[in-house]
Amino acid sequence: MVEEVPGADLSVERRRVLRAGALVAGAAWAAPVVVDSLASPAAAATSDFP
Repeated sequence: MVEEVPGADLSVERRRVLRAGALVAGAAWAAPVVVDSLASPAAAATSDFP
């Protein structure tokens, strides 16, 4: 007979939550760079540079 170990399920769930949190944090960290690069014109397209 297999014995249930209390807390064994939590380690898998905890790993999944940590992985999802890392993904969300990475997306939140990179989002301003992506938004700024899409919102501003490319440097090659501007005539401000000599």
